[in-house]
Amino acid sequence: MNRDTTEARPGLDLRIIGSGVFLLTVAGFVRAPLLPDMGRDLDMSPGALGGFISVFALGRILADIPAGRLTDRRPARTMLAMAGMVIGAASLMAGFAPTAAVAFVASFALGVGSSWTNTTGIAAFATAPHHRRGVAMSGFAAALMVGQAFGPAVGGTVASAWDWRGRSLLRRRRPGGGHRAGPRRPTPHEGARQD
Repeated sequence: MNRDTTEARPGLDLRIIGSGVFLLTVAGFVRAPLLPDMGRDLDMSPGALGGFISVFALGRILADIPAGRLTDRRPARTMLAMAGMVIGAASLMAGFAPTAAVAFVASFALGVGSSWTNTTGIAAFATAPHHRRGVAMSGFAAALMVGQAFGPAVGGTVASAWDWRGRSLLRRRRPGGGHRAGPRRPTPHEGARQD
């Protein structure tokens, strides 16, 4: 075990780090099935929704190198806690976004949080002993991919039962009315199909 493992990350438990990567990835990827409702509510065109996803990727790209430098200086659990705060704040910002511009800022911040999560996970799992490093890295990949699979499923469940904002009681009402809290109403197409 190298010096970085014993000094910079004392008592590192890769299972805890992997669980953190999984949970934060779920939180970061719930948005995919929510995009149609988000676009309608915020008057976003298909091109704007594509830009919303691209801004997430931009946040990841710009944060990758700073995330690596921070990971070299801070324990993995501290980095994951910071990533969780960023992703949580960005998710709240997206959920209460009154305009598309605010949603774009939230998407960028989600990308930053995702970058911190992935970089921290890679660095932590890479500290496994050489003869176990392949197994460790496959564990990181599994935590990441299962999180990416569960995230859209969670988002789809929310969108099916409520709406993309989760029907928060503190939600702002948009001009001209707004939606009352409660289960999502079926669209006319869905209603015709049920008949």
